[in-house]
Amino acid sequence: MQPSKPKAAAPTIRPVVPWNKGAFVGPKLPLKPKQVWSIRLTLQREGRIRDLALFEVAIDSKLRGCDLVQLRIGQLVINAAAWHRATIVQQKTEKPVQFELTQQTRESLIAWLTHRGGGLQDFVFPQPDGYRRSHQHAAVCALGGRLGREHRTGPIRLWGSQPAPHQGGPDLQADR
Repeated sequence: MQPSKPKAAAPTIRPVVPWNKGAFVGPKLPLKPKQVWSIRLTLQREGRIRDLALFEVAIDSKLRGCDLVQLRIGQLVINAAAWHRATIVQQKTEKPVQFELTQQTRESLIAWLTHRGGGLQDFVFPQPDGYRRSHQHAAVCALGGRLGREHRTGPIRLWGSQPAPHQGGPDLQADR
């Protein structure tokens, strides 16, 4: 009788787990008043006047982020006082939207603009120092939506250390 050969181990197949498994996808529930107050108190306690002003304008106006960052100082403030009402044309719908600013929002907005300075044509919430919008950044943002949360929050470099083609780096399209 011949000794039987040991069977080769079957390759193990790991199931592919989607990055958003268990996450709630789709529209999120609106913030509850308790959550809004909690965020406000945290921002006030930490002295983050820009973030507080941005949060309160967002809550009052119900605008999208792309519309909030396009706000100009002259649209919200005149003679060192904030308007009670403001109007902006939404980027997505191209329709004018009028919203009212509460007293608390006006106070935090004036505090932020007093700290920040600037003219009537300047953005209320400018880009942070050193931030440069580029095609590379837009591609990273588009790719970021497809990556898991752990990839978006860590200091991962999605691009090599080589400069872009217009800076003397390799032309990726020519390599294809």
